[in-house]
Amino acid sequence: MISIEISEVQAVQQKYLKNIKNQYERGFEKLKHLKTKTEDVNDCDYLDKIIDCFNKNKGILTDLPSVLDQYKIQIGDVPKIKVKDEQGIWTTRTSSIKDDIVNALNYTYLRRSFYPKYFRDLGVKTCIYCNSQFALSIETEKKVLAKFELDHYWPKDVYPWLSICLFNLYPACKSCNNVKGIKEVDFNFYSDNNKELLKSNFKFALTKGSKATYLTSKKIDDIEIDFTEPVVKEGKHTFNDVFHIKKIYETQLDIVEELILKSEMYDDSYRKLLEEKYSAIGVDEVSINRIILGNYRDISDIHKRPLSKFMQDIAEDVGLLKPSDNLI
Repeated sequence: MISIEISEVQAVQQKYLKNIKNQYERGFEKLKHLKTKTEDVNDCDYLDKIIDCFNKNKGILTDLPSVLDQYKIQIGDVPKIKVKDEQGIWTTRTSSIKDDIVNALNYTYLRRSFYPKYFRDLGVKTCIYCNSQFALSIETEKKVLAKFELDHYWPKDVYPWLSICLFNLYPACKSCNNVKGIKEVDFNFYSDNNKELLKSNFKFALTKGSKATYLTSKKIDDIEIDFTEPVVKEGKHTFNDVFHIKKIYETQLDIVEELILKSEMYDDSYRKLLEEKYSAIGVDEVSINRIILGNYRDISDIHKRPLSKFMQDIAEDVGLLKPSDNLI
């Protein structure tokens, strides 16, 4: 629910530069070989555009999103073909050349062999859409395994040649990846815009009067949450429409309850006592704040642990966190 800095991503890419170069060279050769086996004229024209783009842009696998967007315009859509169904009715569908392109670029192999290590080094541990599920890379004795799925921001069914372009890959949980499909959401995971890096435009809060009602009744069902997000551009979809964010977090009212009760109990004197006790055993201020919240407190850390964005926002809303401390 917040962007990560492009320069940090490029630093990780630099570490794997030789590997990425090999991916490009193998993919480029396989695309040219695919062209020699392709008979359909429209498919050949489409492949020619992709091959020309790869030939002219040898850094395409690490090109920035804004640059990839320009390539999309140059290459255009996957060709359509007409087929007759079982009832003898002609219908139009996307050419299977899209699958051949994804296979030629070796996406499935890279999904198992390269991307788990790459995203481990980026430090992303949660689904970048819902922030409610882990998206982990784990190390076994033999290899690094991905416990996440990769969403293609621009869908690989629509833009198959973008299937291995690194700035088009978003680590996500299985649920979010499945429901997104070919939909496009208005969110830049990779950015160099400080407005997108320092503040999230997505916000959780309690509905007006919800805290007071709960404190009177002590009934968890009296707690109501709200979720707001930016107005999306034409053709894009909201997070709530695609991922059902509000419904996901309505299952976490017990966490809200705990934060409300903490906000009542953790007055200035008690917080000072906690800080003194933790400091005495060598715990720094950042860790103390994380212990009080029960999660990461800095907005830049929300990709490290599930529910962190939700807990930060609610904690600020109920007064457990001061706005100046919750850096969003």
